[in-house]
Amino acid sequence: MTNLSALVGKPVLNISASRIEGFVYDVYFDEYLKTAVYFCITPTAINTVSKTLLLPCSEAQGIADAVVIADSTKLAYPLDVDLTSLHNGVLGREVFLPNGVNKGKIADVLITNANKISKFKTETDEFTPSVIISIGDVLLLKSAVKQKPRKVTLPRPEKDSPVYILNDTAQVLEIEKTLREADANQEAVPAAAVQESLKPISFGAHSAEPVLSNGAFEVLLDGSQAYSYDEDAHTPTRIICDYEFLLGRTLGADLCTYTGELIAKQGSLVTDFIVEKARRAGKLVELTLNSVKQSK
Repeated sequence: MTNLSALVGKPVLNISASRIEGFVYDVYFDEYLKTAVYFCITPTAINTVSKTLLLPCSEAQGIADAVVIADSTKLAYPLDVDLTSLHNGVLGREVFLPNGVNKGKIADVLITNANKISKFKTETDEFTPSVIISIGDVLLLKSAVKQKPRKVTLPRPEKDSPVYILNDTAQVLEIEKTLREADANQEAVPAAAVQESLKPISFGAHSAEPVLSNGAFEVLLDGSQAYSYDEDAHTPTRIICDYEFLLGRTLGADLCTYTGELIAKQGSLVTDFIVEKARRAGKLVELTLNSVKQSK
């Protein structure tokens, strides 16, 4: 990457003749200001026909403290080159938006090793050639430049919290009463008051708990393919045990998978087999809502 401001004033070194051919004072760019085409050189020889020589940017073998060329055969006179569609004198040119806002003057141009324009810089802003609308005595830019949306990372909680489930209506009423009283008094609800009658559900595997393999669950589900099986090597049986309050209830409506496959019919007695099928299908909540206790 080369800065045009740093390029101006560099000598042009002819390595075959071991001499300085001149000094760079400007650059000709293509009609869209996307590519550097010629280096403008002030020659050192007194008897040079022209006050300016042109060097194709592609002929520069290297750019460091000097612009290196193999020989002088690639140097050309301006009269021998068609410059009608090219632009020079870019440094110092003013930049405007269509609404008349002045964005300053071009202070520098970043040129890649492939002679492509990477970026233009003013005193306060930067822009790429793609936002240029037109080129004349000034540069006219688009009024609004679309930028790629930034990737948003959702914040993660500092610690994991247990999940609770209310076993029956009495628990729901008790918790609602506690919340109403706290809201009326405008005070925080003690965590112990809420958690006292709640039952935590753990989804982690514990070494003390027996486990069933995926193969065993396939047997339980009778080979049904309507459910997405976990990739884990085992599933803690506590997941089923935590829903044992559903056992013995009666279904008030048909329970189906998201693909429409019937899990259990209305009026069916909820068993551990149905609970597990509902869990596999992501229908445990629906099973809880649509099942009722049998009257004694």
